[in-house]
Amino acid sequence: MKIKTNKKELFHKLLLAKKITEKNRSVNEYLYNILLEAGDEIFIKSTNLAHISISKINGVIIEKGTVAVNGILFYNLIASFKNDEEIYLFTENSQLNIMTNGNKYKLTSVNKEYLPEMIEDLADVSFFDIDNKLLINSLERVKYAFDEKNLNPMLTVINFSINNKILNLYATCGFLLSTLKTSVETTGNFSNISLGSNNIEMINFFNKISEGPFKIGHKEDDSRNILILRNKNMTLIIYVTNYGIANYTKVLPDLKKYEKFLIEKESFLISLKRLLLFENNFDINGIMLIKEKHSNIITLKLESKSKGKAVEDLQLIKPNNLSFSVVLNGYYLRKIISNFSTKIVEFYINLQKNNTPLVLLEEENPDYINLIMRLQEK
Repeated sequence: MKIKTNKKELFHKLLLAKKITEKNRSVNEYLYNILLEAGDEIFIKSTNLAHISISKINGVIIEKGTVAVNGILFYNLIASFKNDEEIYLFTENSQLNIMTNGNKYKLTSVNKEYLPEMIEDLADVSFFDIDNKLLINSLERVKYAFDEKNLNPMLTVINFSINNKILNLYATCGFLLSTLKTSVETTGNFSNISLGSNNIEMINFFNKISEGPFKIGHKEDDSRNILILRNKNMTLIIYVTNYGIANYTKVLPDLKKYEKFLIEKESFLISLKRLLLFENNFDINGIMLIKEKHSNIITLKLESKSKGKAVEDLQLIKPNNLSFSVVLNGYYLRKIISNFSTKIVEFYINLQKNNTPLVLLEEENPDYINLIMRLQEK
């Protein structure tokens, strides 16, 4: 193999490959490696078994061939060169030779037969445009609700689907639930996709280094279920799982049976932050929300045997005659409200059943629904 390119081009296309290989430090040593192919075009490929990256390099092919080398070492070496330097790459005596500005470096190649297969037949996959920023922001808004360390895999993912130009996202850890529905301008339909934190991290990174908008595609057969992101020169293949929680609507409460009250978002977050200073990991009673019938004040209260007591009063946006006392996990509550984009938070509470969750919505936005389970009062 003999090819010629430049540092800026090669380094940018190595970013995705390096991101994947750096996750392989505790796995098979062969997963540290990247594959450099020069056929009709030049490609860099890498895998960590959960993801495959394929990046096209613009350059001159002098002689076709393939070579596999340590991806981290290759990346770090190329990163040390100047952006305008031309780079000449060729294989000789089981080594990849790298020449630039009269300097020569040799990387020992590895047997390609030991590398996992990095080929997916994408010929029958249809790719669709999607608003990349909308997709990323939507994933970020619901991911707080899953628990990546939970032993139940269904509670470690965001469930993702697109049907009839509606993006549906759903995540839960058992104590929290978040679901988001939003319109997208795409003609593709996707279902049976569950995205864990590593997948979301890779989608964010692909978007960050992507040269302009990317398209998405989906392929599912008896043995594989994959989500594909693709732009002009890079492809990211994500192996996903279907954990079968697509019909989240069954767990959403009927808000007609709930009472509503409104609180100003920033004031509530400031009070939560102060109260959480009193919460101790070994002494958690939760934060109590108290509302008296003829009062326009909601009281936030936290008592800790080891740290003391904190009480804050907040003015409700609209007067009401509700009367209740409910205990919630303060950290979870802050997670939910921190994701809201409106100035007002809508709270919904069922006063008839104490075992029902509280529902939190953005003001006048029924498409972003968040549930938090109550704690038992002590």
